[in-house]
Amino acid sequence: MATHTDPRAPGQPERSGLAAGTRVVTQALGTDSIRSLHKENRAIDVLVGVCLLLLTTVNAAALGELAVGPIWVGLLVLQGFLFQILAFYAHDVFVHRNAGSARARAVLGPLFMTPATQVYSEYRHAHLSHHRYVNTASDSEEYKRDFDRRWVKVSLLTLAGTQLSWFGGFRRGDRTPWKPDYSEPEARRVKMETYVVVLWLAVAVGLALLAPGPIIRGYFLPLVLVAPVASSLRVILEHADSDPGDPLKNSTFYRTGWVSGPAFFWDSGDCHLVHHLFPAIPFYRMRRAVRLIRPVLIDAGVQEHRSFLSLLKSWFIDNKAHGTPWREPASSAG
Repeated sequence: MATHTDPRAPGQPERSGLAAGTRVVTQALGTDSIRSLHKENRAIDVLVGVCLLLLTTVNAAALGELAVGPIWVGLLVLQGFLFQILAFYAHDVFVHRNAGSARARAVLGPLFMTPATQVYSEYRHAHLSHHRYVNTASDSEEYKRDFDRRWVKVSLLTLAGTQLSWFGGFRRGDRTPWKPDYSEPEARRVKMETYVVVLWLAVAVGLALLAPGPIIRGYFLPLVLVAPVASSLRVILEHADSDPGDPLKNSTFYRTGWVSGPAFFWDSGDCHLVHHLFPAIPFYRMRRAVRLIRPVLIDAGVQEHRSFLSLLKSWFIDNKAHGTPWREPASSAG
């Protein structure tokens, strides 16, 4: 297990030092370049959202009709990732960029997150807190620091392990668990959206009795078998290799690829380091953002990962702890 000196003082709600890293990159590239990376294209936002919903629906129907075989297994894996991608879409468009009116976000956010059984307003509150306090004791994802045992990492590949991690099932020591601080309107939205998720699952169970193919094979199987694996891989790509004491090393720096990019919707998996420095860069500009910002990060000594297999080895075989600097040999950076 990797070790490091933790500069954080438990219980102190101090903001992260990411602003310093953002300034370094902005000064190096210039404000005009950074501004161009934030330019939104609403037509792309709408088109991608519609296509994702259609693809998920059509794929569910195909899984219900096709015979089990290599193609069916491939579609099953795709469907599990699609549930996560739908949530990633809401994370990018509605959580960070606040696209559309507040009323539209209140409807569309849950629409995209409910299939993954995530409560949109609950996620939004926790995730914005994560960005505000990343790598501090007040980080809403502080519980992931307990992902430092192999059996825990393996269990995260299952639905049961994922659920346990959310409720602090792997927590140890006297660290105080993070708790949300909802405003009254937020609390009401969280309660209502929780009912929506419960109703969604109840309806899905009922429909499974009428159309078991697309519901059981197209929804429940990928949700139970594949989505937890996709979520576990995302954890590795986000903050597994990071240094809490350095704002330019706040996340794993894995360069986006033609498969990993869309599989993790660019800023929610790979590219996560750039995403934390500039959370409002749209997903369709992230490849260019990484290309421009990469030299600044490399000059600052940030460890670049270009092999996902190497990341998996470090995580599962070498058992390197989450949220610590892994310090891979320079030859492995590519």
